[in-house]
Amino acid sequence: MRRNVEEAKQRRNEKLRQTRGRQSLKLLAAVVAVLAVAVGGYLIVNSDYWLIKSITVVGNRRLTSKQVVDEACVDYKTSLLRLPAAEITANVKKDPWVEDVQLSRVLPNRLTIQIKEREAFVGLKQGDKVLVLDKTGFVVQSMESTTTETSMPVISDIKVGRLRVGDQGKGAVLEGALKSLGRLTPELRAKATWVSVPSIEKLTFQTVDGLEIVYGGPEDAPKKNFVIKKILQDASGKIVHINVTAPDNPVVRKLKQ
Repeated sequence: MRRNVEEAKQRRNEKLRQTRGRQSLKLLAAVVAVLAVAVGGYLIVNSDYWLIKSITVVGNRRLTSKQVVDEACVDYKTSLLRLPAAEITANVKKDPWVEDVQLSRVLPNRLTIQIKEREAFVGLKQGDKVLVLDKTGFVVQSMESTTTETSMPVISDIKVGRLRVGDQGKGAVLEGALKSLGRLTPELRAKATWVSVPSIEKLTFQTVDGLEIVYGGPEDAPKKNFVIKKILQDASGKIVHINVTAPDNPVVRKLKQ
């Protein structure tokens, strides 16, 4: 009887050893598999196969593709799988002309940098400089007043603080002036040269042919534009002054003969 018990114990212990052995083998196999995946992943990620071979810049008109790539600080030693996208985007957006940046990756080795450029909208006279602003009042460039683009109206009388390239112009007067100029018809805005804004209500601009127009704020812009167009169409003599701050009762002055 005791012999049978001993034999049973031995058989049970043998089965336990076999079970533990199988479990150890499975654990070892799992560890090896994980290590293989990790090593394989490391080798794949760090392979030269993913190094950038083509960089395309789209959306740029003022900036050259080379400028954008240089500003991005990305080269052909960069892996597309480990692309520092946030850093590249931030680098490109440091350029005041760049409003937005989108990166697109085409595996294995092609990168596209799509930018949205700001557009010059109006000049702002400050001392002997003219600051170029976009429609929001963001300063994109500083230039000598003698080189101002003729197609861009210049504000020469407005109360704003000192601004520099990269600053966002703020204040009700500037914001109102930008809205008023933005609501002019394309024909009127193309003719505008200088703009005076002692206050929004007294916003005045002069055209290339010497016409002075007191426009005021952006309110009733469609009606103001219509009245100006109608007055110019019906004019029987040379008009030198139009005031449409009250578009239902415009004031017109003609050149005295």
